Amino acid sequence: MVMSKPGRLFIEDGCRHIKPIMNREIPFKGRLGVNIRLYPPTNAKRDVDNFLKAVLDLMTKAGVWLDDSQVDQLTVSRESKVKGGKVIIEIWQRPKKPLQLGKG
Repeated sequence: MVMSKPGRLFIEDGCRHIKPIMNREIPFKGRLGVNIRLYPPTNAKRDVDNFLKAVLDLMTKAGVWLDDSQVDQLTVSRESKVKGGKVIIEIWQRPKKPLQLGKG
């Protein structure tokens, strides 16, 4: 499968933001829970499920976890519009407390 140019740019940009905030607990191993909050750049009509694959693949490529098949619990919400858009991801090893990735 060949990734589109916007897809490659999303992965590159995401990795650039994630790598500096990674800590010794990463990569996560074992079973995981994930909460994704999407802050779109506009009020345009969007399906939240279309964003999930890209976000989960980004976490794998950035080395946050070994593989997204580790995710047993997944929640996603669309939040209010934010200039430029934003995604906040919380990840925890089940049943531990979440580690928040991103600025909130």
